[in-house]
Amino acid sequence: MSNNTKELEEIIEKLGTQLANNVYDTIKTLQFSLDLTERYYENSHSRYVGDLSAKMAKLLSLDEEDIFVIKTAGLLHDIGKIGFRDTALFKSPSEMTTREFKQYKLHVDIGREMLYNHRALQAVADVIYQHHENFDGTGFPEKLHKNQILLGARIINIVDFFHNAMHKSMNVSSIADISQKTNATDYLQETQRKFDNVIEYIEDQKNIRFDPELVHLFIKLVESERKKIEGYLVKRIHITNIKPGMIFADSYYSSSGLLIANKGEVVVNETLRALYRCVESNQIPQKLLMLADNSY
Repeated sequence: MSNNTKELEEIIEKLGTQLANNVYDTIKTLQFSLDLTERYYENSHSRYVGDLSAKMAKLLSLDEEDIFVIKTAGLLHDIGKIGFRDTALFKSPSEMTTREFKQYKLHVDIGREMLYNHRALQAVADVIYQHHENFDGTGFPEKLHKNQILLGARIINIVDFFHNAMHKSMNVSSIADISQKTNATDYLQETQRKFDNVIEYIEDQKNIRFDPELVHLFIKLVESERKKIEGYLVKRIHITNIKPGMIFADSYYSSSGLLIANKGEVVVNETLRALYRCVESNQIPQKLLMLADNSY
């Protein structure tokens, strides 16, 4: 290999890394803006939808590029709601007036238009535009049906509905809060009836709102996620003892209001680095509420 060829490859690799970092920074900036619209949830709706949609994509053995698109679309699926009035944020569509619902439906158009300006996010924009399409063709904005709807949009449709049904409330203080429990079993028992009702509705909506094959996969996944934390205790653990794979029992924010760690989220190295920075600047306590087994 000639020196010129090697130098060219290094330049291309460097530019590729810079582009990836720019895309990542753009997504994080948009996510921060979106967090400000989520005060009617007990935790981050957008993070949950992004993370669980990505898990479904992995179970379907999709390639890394498709998983990235689906996770990012899940994370930013409500980006078009920025600037909406509260009535379009806390009400469910069935509770809205005709005028409110007309405005609400615009968020998919606005979201696509916002993201289409960034070439690297155009595939994400297409998924966002379709995530309210229903399997039987009764959704919006295009009344697409079955496989006319992008797979990522069909996935996000289910995950989005589930999290809204389980975790959205006008009165956040009324929500069963896992951080106030001594163990995860208490939390699971208190939310079991609601969980069962939501799952029953999703089952009933197979071939209507939701892709039946994805419904089966989704239910297996969320049941597995709940079973995973059975018997865990809620403990305050020092930041130095928190490891990737553990689960946050509470949400933690920087002094500027940026969500650093999301309740129910699995710890990853990136989150840990952000937490260390916040601990060092006294923005959050050194001991954090975590779900852990008796070994901690």
